Amino acid sequence: MKKILISLLLVVSCSSKDIKNIGLIEKGGATKFKLCPKKPNCYSSAEAIDSDNYFFPITIKEPKLVAFEKSLKIIAKMGGKVITQKKYYIHATFTSSIFRFIDDLEVYTGDQDIVQIKSSSRMGHSDLGVNKKRLSDFTFRYHQSR
Repeated sequence: MKKILISLLLVVSCSSKDIKNIGLIEKGGATKFKLCPKKPNCYSSAEAIDSDNYFFPITIKEPKLVAFEKSLKIIAKMGGKVITQKKYYIHATFTSSIFRFIDDLEVYTGDQDIVQIKSSSRMGHSDLGVNKKRLSDFTFRYHQSR
């Protein structure tokens, strides 16, 4: 049993560096997140509304920079680690407590009137709803913050 657990941990630690779906792309004159793989462990406001991977963006009334600063504070309160922070874009990671799985959270505040959000697992197929819950939590905290 101990050998199986050690083997599993080695596979996980070697596989958790896959971040090819992270970042922004220009599409049709708009800046968007890279699309999610067709797995139930990634949710994004950049997906088509009828996609299983779609998660609604946050509607805002404040300036983009205020939304950006607010998002940074929320990520810190949620326990995330900011990896990349540049104009209107944040990439943060969250690590699970037991197996140390790494999930990526992305926030883009450069659009007018909305905050785009995305959360995805780096490995595996299902995440048992963790990323969708993270986006729901982020959205709730965003609307509660002032």
